[in-house]
Amino acid sequence: AVEEQLTMFMYMISHNASNQDLQKYFQHSAETNHRKINKIFDLIPTL
Repeated sequence: AVEEQLTMFMYMISHNASNQDLQKYFQHSAETNHRKINKIFDLIPTL
């Protein structure tokens, strides 16, 4: 969901979190986190 992607992005930025930190907090694989964060990065230029 877009809400979770944005939450992950905001968590990463506000806590200077690594992918490993995201894995622990959101209980997703590194690949899933990577895909979700990249979707947000792809959206930023369109805002």
